[in-house]
Amino acid sequence: MARTSRLPDLIEEIYDAALEPARWNDVVVGINDFVGSQACGLISKDAKSKFGETHYYCGVDPHYIRLYSESYSRFDPLTTLPPSGQVVGIPDLLEYDEYRRGPFYQEWLRPQRCIDVANVVLHKSGPDCADLLTFLPGARMADADMPTSSLLVAVSETDDPTKAWVSHAIRVEDTAQGPVWFDFPSVGFTADKITIQVNLFTRGGGQFSGSTIYSIDKRSLYDPPHQASVQRFILQNQGATHVPVVTYDSTQNDQFIVSRWSGNIQGKGYLVCYRLSGNVGTGQATLNRIGFLTTPLTWDSFPPADLGQQSSIPQRVSVGDDRILMIASDRLSAFDVVMGEPIPGKGAVLTALSAHFCNASGDPDHVDVRANMLAPPSPLSCS
Repeated sequence: MARTSRLPDLIEEIYDAALEPARWNDVVVGINDFVGSQACGLISKDAKSKFGETHYYCGVDPHYIRLYSESYSRFDPLTTLPPSGQVVGIPDLLEYDEYRRGPFYQEWLRPQRCIDVANVVLHKSGPDCADLLTFLPGARMADADMPTSSLLVAVSETDDPTKAWVSHAIRVEDTAQGPVWFDFPSVGFTADKITIQVNLFTRGGGQFSGSTIYSIDKRSLYDPPHQASVQRFILQNQGATHVPVVTYDSTQNDQFIVSRWSGNIQGKGYLVCYRLSGNVGTGQATLNRIGFLTTPLTWDSFPPADLGQQSSIPQRVSVGDDRILMIASDRLSAFDVVMGEPIPGKGAVLTALSAHFCNASGDPDHVDVRANMLAPPSPLSCS
């Protein structure tokens, strides 16, 4: 069966299978391919007797299908059937740690390198009997017990997100990163790059083990044949949660990255800035530490994703840990385009409205909003 990448095609094939049951084997393969799961199956389940039978499936060794019917269906946590059409996973059904100690996970699911099952009820033939569509999604990204930790980056092929998507998976490489798993992903982008950062933790022990930054050439992922060009930068002893900046400036190719410095994480932290520049598509991008952000004040928290150089705003402003700085200007942007003509008075009006309603609705003992207008254009008068 050819890869089913469009939802309308898949729906048509499901209707055909309803009339011609021999098609269900191919439909299950198509559903599994479309969802991107490790395995998929159509099963019937009796919640009272706990008996389950798999009718059509793909991605599972027949040995485990036989074991499920003979033994492990009675250990399946799906003892209470959810409402039709509602997707539920193991954490929705019972206490997760208890489930991981049980035979269904330890003896049936874990040997298949899976830790969760997604179920959706398609039809109920009685209060305790149902036909279900079941997925084995594979290992979750943040799982210290599994060596298959990975990132999945996906983009729609057009501006219509209901149409086809393309994806790229990035897996842990033990030889370069050690026996680790990914967690706390941060995403940013520039005109030509998509940049993702993850913290690394040792498998089993869960100890912090550094950071890795992946940069993807946009065009290689967007354009056919959708073979992503990726460069990897492994950071050791240089802090954690290196947040890539999000910029909509179509002329900005350099990716700025901000992080707390590892020498002072628990105290009054310092912010350090990196620049990722060059062509990822040709493998010539480089990551360099620019330096520390100098300010008389310090930061206690992780940096926000929008801290860094943006279009026409080179300044970095420190307002203190107990204050929030909001800036409104006359500029106007739509999607990735900054309009050439500003709207006179837009920034002044938005600032005045924000100051008024924040002071009106806030606690007077804890909220003090002050507005500064920089050359508000005539004839507007804001205070």
